Amino acid sequence: MKYKNYKRVLQFIELFIIVTGVYAGPFGLEMGMSINQISKISKTSIYDRENMIYTIIPPKNHPEFNLYYVVIAPKNGLCEIIAYGRENIVSKSGKELKDKFYSIKNSVDSNYGIGKITEIDSIEGKDLELPWLNRVYNGSAILRSDWDKNTVPNIVKTINKIELSVHYSLKSWELGYLELRYTFSNIDSAVSEIRSISKTVF
Repeated sequence: MKYKNYKRVLQFIELFIIVTGVYAGPFGLEMGMSINQISKISKTSIYDRENMIYTIIPPKNHPEFNLYYVVIAPKNGLCEIIAYGRENIVSKSGKELKDKFYSIKNSVDSNYGIGKITEIDSIEGKDLELPWLNRVYNGSAILRSDWDKNTVPNIVKTINKIELSVHYSLKSWELGYLELRYTFSNIDSAVSEIRSISKTVF
C-alpha cells in the first residue's frame, strides 16, 4: 500500500513538472532525462538509431535556432543538445552573423558565466579579397566561444561544456549560421553505454 502511494506521489510530481515547465536547463531540458520524459514535453523523432540521436522541438526554443538534436542513452539519459541556427545571407564583412553570435553569447553568459572567446581573422595575401565566410571555410577566420570548468569555474555541475560557433552553409558562400552545443557531465558514461549497445547487435 505504501509503495502504491509513493508511486502516485512520484507520478504527481512528474505531471506537475511537465505541466508547469519546471525543467530549468537549456531549452527546458535537463541532464539525464529519458526519451519518455522528453517525449511528454516536446515533439521527438529518431534521427540516428545507432547513435541514439533524436530530432526534437524543445519546450523552450529560441527564434534564432530552427533545428534541435539530442543524444539520449537508455540508462544515462540526455547527454547532449545541439541547436543549429537558421541560414541567413551574410555580407562580405560577416557583420550580421557576428552580431547574432555576440547576442547569443551574451544570453549564455548571463546564465552560465563569461565564456572564453576565440576570434581569429588572419587576413594575408589573397585572403584580403575573400568574404569573411570564405575565410571561415578555409580556416583563416574563427569565431567561437567556450564555457567549461576551466573557463568558468562556477559553471553548474551538470554542464561539462558549452560551445557556440559560426559556420558557413554548403548551399552558398553567402549563407551562414550558428551552432550551439550543450554537453552534459554524463557524456562519457552515456557514450560508453551507446557504444556498448551498438557492439551487441553484431
